[in-house]
Amino acid sequence: MALRSVTHDGVHRFALHCDSCDRPIVDAAQGSTVWRDAEGTEQALTVHKGDCQRAIAATLGVDVNRLGFDELTYLPSRLEQVLLIDSEKARASAAFLDRLRAIPSKKT
Repeated sequence: MALRSVTHDGVHRFALHCDSCDRPIVDAAQGSTVWRDAEGTEQALTVHKGDCQRAIAATLGVDVNRLGFDELTYLPSRLEQVLLIDSEKARASAAFLDRLRAIPSKKT
């Protein structure tokens, strides 16, 4: 999963790029997390559904129907559980950082 830091028009955000085509996934409904369906120890990849998912299956040397698959919309909740993230604290901290970034810096 290629998570990139992006600043556009002074606003900082993260962009998730497809592991197949390297274009951003701009809507969670367009993407999925896939892995070689084995014993659960394989690397998870983030791809656009459809062509990119089929291409990554070919790259991994498996039939697309043999890929482990999860909707990208579930990824944040799964990460919260695995990393023991308190979602309310995380949102409050992110909002605080966003307010700090909005303060214009003095040019020296």
